[in-house]
Amino acid sequence: MVLNGPSRIADPAAELAVKASRVQTPPQQGRRPRWWNGSTRRAAEMYVDTFPDQDLIALVDFYGREITDSLAVCRRFPEMAAEGRVGLRLDTHGGSYVEGLDRQASLAVLRRHAPPALATGDGGESEGEYLSGPGVSAAAIFHLREKLDQAGFKRVKIVASSGFGVNKC
Repeated sequence: MVLNGPSRIADPAAELAVKASRVQTPPQQGRRPRWWNGSTRRAAEMYVDTFPDQDLIALVDFYGREITDSLAVCRRFPEMAAEGRVGLRLDTHGGSYVEGLDRQASLAVLRRHAPPALATGDGGESEGEYLSGPGVSAAAIFHLREKLDQAGFKRVKIVASSGFGVNKC
């Protein structure tokens, strides 16, 4: 750990660990400071190291590698994942698709998982976007669930956020 001045830590990972160690209860889960410049897996490791008895909810869209980072976190904590103690917060910005998706791939995911009436993704402009558009859509959630299940992480939870209002819900 490198100190920069009397109480300033230059290494963001070390600073986060020190800050986390000063609190009595875990911080809000599924959040990460915007100045963090490390890996999603490393942030999850630091959280679990600091709060070993707490469940983990990891913010996985920070670098636009939602699937890659989700699987990396689950592979790092397989026992917690198997016990249902890992959650993944999907908060992808509405201007981009979740890793591995575009409009056509999203519609294909909907056809595999959604009722036939919804699988077209054409329920009107906003409904179509909620089902198969960019950001956190129904297709994005089904896609992540599919990838987790294929990798054997069937008990990992998905927490969806980003743009949820009355209409989207």
